[in-house]
Amino acid sequence: EVVIEREHAMTGEDGLEDLLPLEDAVEQKEEGDMPDIVRSIAMSEDGLYGVSCSEFGSLMVWDIEKVEMVVRCKIPAVARVVKFVPGPLKDETCRFVAACDDGIIRVFDIAELLQHKTSLNASLDSESFSPCSEIGFHDFCIRSLKFCKDGQRFVTGSIDTTARLWNLNSISQEMCFEGHTDSVLDAEMSSNMHIVVTGSTDKTVRVWSAKTGKEQWVGKHGAYVYSVIFSPDCRRAISASADRT
Repeated sequence: EVVIEREHAMTGEDGLEDLLPLEDAVEQKEEGDMPDIVRSIAMSEDGLYGVSCSEFGSLMVWDIEKVEMVVRCKIPAVARVVKFVPGPLKDETCRFVAACDDGIIRVFDIAELLQHKTSLNASLDSESFSPCSEIGFHDFCIRSLKFCKDGQRFVTGSIDTTARLWNLNSISQEMCFEGHTDSVLDAEMSSNMHIVVTGSTDKTVRVWSAKTGKEQWVGKHGAYVYSVIFSPDCRRAISASADRT
């Protein structure tokens, strides 16, 4: 996965992530090399920082203007999805959320990471992990995370067959949407904050009440449902499936 920024690209080749000239973003690996797969990327709303997560549990924080990686973090699980907390916030804190394969949701503060960047970059081979706070957890791997319009709530989907609504302010789970019979691959809250849509490997799309958590509607595909999204007016939901529709 490659992100283009001006004439550069962020890559995850050979276990290291660097900002390389675009023509060098994809390079030949020597036999026996193990690539560190980049799973997800995000950029802060002010465009100053980027963050990426990789297959072997590292988080990279990037200075976009300087075109360089500034902090290389270590976490005890593989981060599946990373998202910056929408801003601006009153305290001007720049934070990002990582949804991990161990089911835990971790929140990182950019300022805190930069303050300790020398020790963090030097401790990747140690048993210590980068500073973060944990909001809550699913029983198993988290496959999706999307923020709601208010910027403080977000919805996650997991292979534990549930989708859940979380509040970043209260550091708590507000709702659990139960009814799928297999992994929830994607979930999204409508812009009016009234309903949630989910897509699953049980080949269904489901719509839920964000207030009660109760299922409102079920639609069926012929294969896994990988992505769901609401229309701006909240009147329709669109789904994408392996059944080619």
